[in-house]
Amino acid sequence: VEIINKEELERLPQGLTILPGTVWDLSGYYNGDGKTKLEIGSFTVMSHHGWVNLDIHDLSQFAQTHNYRFQGCDIKQGIPYQTGSVHMIHMSHVLEHFNQTDGLSILRELRRIIRPDGVIRIAVPDAGLLINKCQTDPNSLAEFDEINDGCTSSPTRVGKLWELLFSGHQMLYDRETLYLALKETGFIPKSCQFRETTCGEFGEQILKETLDVLPCLSLFCEAVPQLS
Repeated sequence: VEIINKEELERLPQGLTILPGTVWDLSGYYNGDGKTKLEIGSFTVMSHHGWVNLDIHDLSQFAQTHNYRFQGCDIKQGIPYQTGSVHMIHMSHVLEHFNQTDGLSILRELRRIIRPDGVIRIAVPDAGLLINKCQTDPNSLAEFDEINDGCTSSPTRVGKLWELLFSGHQMLYDRETLYLALKETGFIPKSCQFRETTCGEFGEQILKETLDVLPCLSLFCEAVPQLS
């Protein structure tokens, strides 16, 4: 699902007439505002508004079909952008797929490319939340059966917890662990929630132009560069 505000709905692709005498233009929706914005590890949950969607998988055909900007990239090998050149970074449910060492290396690379006034927004599975659910309510993890096949097939709550936190993942994060990783790599972490920001204009723009997925099990965090 993509949400477009009133002003964007008043601009559809050139040549498309919705009402007699009305021509709509969505060039800004596709091309963005000139800022450099990276969706890291997008897979098929890509962003328009000029965001460059990076992924190790070859999704160029998907991106072309749906008018997304796409760039193939193995982020473990570095991100091909100049130091201090990126305004905004969004990375949703990516960091947990790397071990702690590689995760810190990736965060350092994001710190290298982010502008001094830039903002990064990260989402990861919330280990603290899920462990607490497992301990306090035997049936609470069943709510995730629809989004995880392993969770669906597991008959026990610990089995469901394993599938949600470990299956395909190499690292666990709660808020303390994620904040520490950000601090170690040159960021100042900022507390935030689903569809909320504390990072001003850029934070609001990230919310407007990207998706917060899986809010029921996600830990959301924003960060800005440590400048001194």
